[in-house]
Amino acid sequence: MHRSLLAAAALVVIAPIAAHAGSFDGFYLGAQVGGAFTGLKETQTSPLFSGGSEVTDSLAANGVVGGVVGGYGKTFDSFYVGGEIDATFGNRDFSDKVTDPTNPSEYKLKTGTEWGVSFRPGYLVNDHALVYGLLGLEQAPLKISSTASGTIYNKTQTVFRLGLGTEVAISGPLSFRADYTHTFLNNITTSDQFGDQASFDPSEDKVKLGVVYHF
Repeated sequence: MHRSLLAAAALVVIAPIAAHAGSFDGFYLGAQVGGAFTGLKETQTSPLFSGGSEVTDSLAANGVVGGVVGGYGKTFDSFYVGGEIDATFGNRDFSDKVTDPTNPSEYKLKTGTEWGVSFRPGYLVNDHALVYGLLGLEQAPLKISSTASGTIYNKTQTVFRLGLGTEVAISGPLSFRADYTHTFLNNITTSDQFGDQASFDPSEDKVKLGVVYHF
């Protein structure tokens, strides 16, 4: 899904949209909407499992998200250098049942509002089109609970992220923007009072479209 959105955004870059040179210089503020795709590889370990462990792959929590973004940038000939902060709103959660014969339970992982800061280098394709990369850090809240033990993990991870995108001037101070980011979430290992352990290997991709106002 996110690949098709980026392909559509790439077509917009070459569209003949009238705008003035220097549209991307200075401070900007915008609103975004899109989708977040959180994947999870989960390994359950229990003394009573046959062989000691059970692996469940391809769990996912997908959802619509909204957000805001703001920053500052400057063009130098055809090159662009900037920095920005952003917030992504929209809770997503998913669950997995554990088939321990003496302790059947259900694990649930939930995410919340995420904050990020990014270095934003780019290249001006022409006076009205910019392509850019995103390199930065993101604060991602993760909460894991189980029906057997309650909340067993509730922390905000500060993790690295990478992304890319494009921005096209529309008219005057307004521009259209589309970007994709991948967040490298840390592995999580938990255990409960019954001797069961769970290892989570999460990752997250986000695709967002938005409108930006340049001051």
